[in-house]
Amino acid sequence: MIEELVKPYKNSMRCLCLHLDAKAKNGDNWNEIIMSHIDGAINIYKDDAIKSRCLSHISKPDVNATYRTHLFRAENVPINALPTISELFFHSQALWRCWISDQFDVKFSFCI
Repeated sequence: MIEELVKPYKNSMRCLCLHLDAKAKNGDNWNEIIMSHIDGAINIYKDDAIKSRCLSHISKPDVNATYRTHLFRAENVPINALPTISELFFHSQALWRCWISDQFDVKFSFCI
């Protein structure tokens, strides 16, 4: 899962979130892995949930969005489509490049 946090406005914060599931092991061939599903959502955090979300890590699901709406869901998608899907979905190209750099060992100079 990856979530793009946006600067809070008044008492809410709108975020874009991609979530996926794939049955793969470390070392599996990237070009052969199929995601069981990938979905894109808008998460809205209100009031105290804003601070809690900003202080938490996405890998620890201890803060739930106040509201969530799913925009799309696709099933049985090759995982090698993930970089393109995420680049189209997120607003921040810096976030995208640093995430790709971290996850897939691709180096961009400003993420090192």
